[in-house]
Amino acid sequence: MENTHHDLFERIKEMFMKYSIKSVTMDDISRELGISKKTLYQCVVDKEDLVDKIFAAELVRVEAIIMSIKQTDLNAIAKFIESNKLMHEIMDNYDPGVYYDLRKYYPNVYSKLVNVRRKHTYEAMFNNLEQGKNEGLYRAEINSEIIAKMHVLKIEAMIENDFVAGIDLPKAQVFNEIFTYHILGVCNEAGIIEFNKLTNNLTIENQ
Repeated sequence: MENTHHDLFERIKEMFMKYSIKSVTMDDISRELGISKKTLYQCVVDKEDLVDKIFAAELVRVEAIIMSIKQTDLNAIAKFIESNKLMHEIMDNYDPGVYYDLRKYYPNVYSKLVNVRRKHTYEAMFNNLEQGKNEGLYRAEINSEIIAKMHVLKIEAMIENDFVAGIDLPKAQVFNEIFTYHILGVCNEAGIIEFNKLTNNLTIENQ
C-alpha cells in the first residue's frame, strides 16, 4: 500500500509541477489518476495534507541520498562532489511557481519544508567540514559551524531569492560557481590538489 501511495504522490507532484499547486483541484487529481475522490481521501485528509505528504516524501528521498553519500568510504571532497550532483538534480527540477504557491497558500507546509531542508543542509555540511579537517584536506582553522550556516544561506538564496533567480544563467551553473567558491575557500593545499585531481577525472569520464 505504501508503494501505491508513493506512486500516486509522484504522479500528483508531476501535475503540480506542470500546472501549479493552486490550479490543480482534488477533482482534477482523481480524474487524472483514474481513481474516485473517495479513494483519494482514504490517503489524505484534504489538499493541504496531500501537499504536505508529497513534499515530505521528497525530503525523505533527498535525505536517503545524503545518508548514502555520508556512509561511503569517500573522502570529504569526493563526498561534496557527490552532494553537488544531487543539488544539480534538485535545481534542474526547481520550479519557482511551485514554491510561490507553497509560500502563499500552504504556509505551514512551506515552513516545515524550509526548516527540514535547512537542518539537512547544515548537518551535511558541518559533518563534511569536520571530516575534511580530520583528513587534512580542509584548513584546520576554519569554524565548521559558521561555514555550514553560511552555506545554508547560500543555498536558500539560490532557491528563494529573486535576485539570484534574475541572473541570466542556468541555476545549475550558478550553483556550480557557488560550489567551486566554497570548496576552494575551505581546502588547504593538499585539498586543492585532491579537488583538481577528482574534477579532472570527472571531466575525463564525461567525455
